[in-house]
Amino acid sequence: MNHWLKYALAASMAALCTVQVAQAEGAYGGVGLGMFEMDPGKNKKTGLGAQLFGGIELGPLLAIEARLASSQSVTSARETSQINWLTAIMAKPKYDIAGNANIYALAGVTMMNASFTSVAGRKQNKTTTALSFGFGAELYLNYNTLIGAEWVRYATQADAAVKNISFQGLDVNAFLLNIQMNF
Repeated sequence: MNHWLKYALAASMAALCTVQVAQAEGAYGGVGLGMFEMDPGKNKKTGLGAQLFGGIELGPLLAIEARLASSQSVTSARETSQINWLTAIMAKPKYDIAGNANIYALAGVTMMNASFTSVAGRKQNKTTTALSFGFGAELYLNYNTLIGAEWVRYATQADAAVKNISFQGLDVNAFLLNIQMNF
């Protein structure tokens, strides 16, 4: 993996952690549960997964968010795939569609460690970095609590031609239901 991508992700995480809350609209955190579609290039597998996220609202139209996620191990056609961990930094531009509802886009960088076990039983791990994007909607239950649904394309790494010889990573789509608390 390119070292500059690792350094960029580390610098982004450090910058997110050092943003002064006094300059921002507010901080938030939450959890998401849902389905992670894992594709090593052929024979997609869908398994349960979870994510933790936290962010800072830089204004009413933009937030910066850090995410940490993982999925269960799933076997299909005698092949097994799993997201061991992923971490992402996402920009989250928002648009208010009603007084208590927003739609949003996501764009950022993801670092992911995935494992793949072939039909022959060969287990391979790969850590990759990829650009990520997605969209979602959220609804305020009260001033501090939101629920939402989103789709995120975390990675496009798969190569079916070499997956059994030299695993390149997974194509990963996530369909998540989130609950968020504002601080």
